[in-house]
Amino acid sequence: MVSLDSVRRSQIRGSEVSGHTKALSHKFVGQVAKIFTKLPKSLEWRSFYNNDLPILMDICQEVREISIQDGLNRSQTRALETLKTAFQEEFQRVTAHGQGSPNSVIEPDTRDSSQIELKDLSAREIRGIAEK
Repeated sequence: MVSLDSVRRSQIRGSEVSGHTKALSHKFVGQVAKIFTKLPKSLEWRSFYNNDLPILMDICQEVREISIQDGLNRSQTRALETLKTAFQEEFQRVTAHGQGSPNSVIEPDTRDSSQIELKDLSAREIRGIAEK
C-alpha cells in the first residue's frame, strides 16, 4: 500500500501519473477505502496507516496481546513496549496485575503499580517505571 499511496501523494504535488498507475492505485486503495467506510467506528484508512499500523508492526506480540486484553490506548501501548525493552522484570511485575511486590512506588504519584490494573496506569506512569 505504501507505493500505491505514493500515487495519491504524487497527484497532490501536481506530478503526472500514468492512467495505468492510477487505475492500479484505485483498484487496491479504493478497495481498502471502501472497507474502512463500512467499519462501525468511522476511521479513514490513511489515519490507520499513519497512526495505528506502526503500532501493530513495531511492538512485540506479548505487548500487543496485553494491550488488547486490557484495552490500552496507543500511548499506553507504546509506553508498555518501552518498559518491556528497558526493564523486563518491571514489565512482568506491572503486567501481573497485583501479584508483584507491594513496596514498589511510581513517580510522581505514590501509587503502587503492582496493585493497580494496567489500564488504569497512564502512559506517563508506565514510562516513569521504565525510567527508574
